[in-house]
Amino acid sequence: MNMRIGIKNAEVLPNFKKIKCINENDIIYPQKEIYEFCTFSRVCKEKGITTAINCINRINKRYKKY
Repeated sequence: MNMRIGIKNAEVLPNFKKIKCINENDIIYPQKEIYEFCTFSRVCKEKGITTAINCINRINKRYKKY
């Protein structure tokens, strides 16, 4: 990958874990009062934290867990 732009002294270190995609119907939701979310990244809009928070809020509202 790095050779395509002429860089020869660099290494790509992916910052993610490959996961197997599953069907939405196969997701087992925990039976708790509310859904919790934990992130171990820099918390900022550019990294998608707003999207993650909005998703958790939508799930909690959909299942009346707020």
